[in-house]
Amino acid sequence: MLNLVLLVTTLLKAPPDDAITEISLQRTPCFGSCPVDEVVLRSDGSAEYTGTRFVKRLGKHKGKVKAEDFRKLAELISEKKFFEMKDSYRLPITDQATLITGVTRGGKTKKVSDYGRAAPKGVQEVEKRIITLMEKIDWTAESDPPKGDSR
Repeated sequence: MLNLVLLVTTLLKAPPDDAITEISLQRTPCFGSCPVDEVVLRSDGSAEYTGTRFVKRLGKHKGKVKAEDFRKLAELISEKKFFEMKDSYRLPITDQATLITGVTRGGKTKKVSDYGRAAPKGVQEVEKRIITLMEKIDWTAESDPPKGDSR
């Protein structure tokens, strides 16, 4: 009987096959002081952040994302038809940062690379929302920051 209860509980908590379960944003270096970091947000509320250069928090951090915030972000991603976007957008210039947005749905991850802010407005809205949400999270350091690459 206990096994049946556990099975039912697990099935009720499992996200649907088409639900977005993970959202990430990676910011890469540019020729200058662009932030270099990565954030991963999950539908179970867990969040991870790694700050590398030119950011407030260096090193690995853990945090919690509110269910409502994750849900609204997932809705925006669906509304902007993220899964129909091209994989890469780039301007014909050099020394710019790339923002790489990843979204996992049904066990498959779609990534969109935005070099030099060349992606359509919908992708840029998603990027901005992820950054805004990342800044709201109360992060706890997991490791000591690397030496030398601070703000």
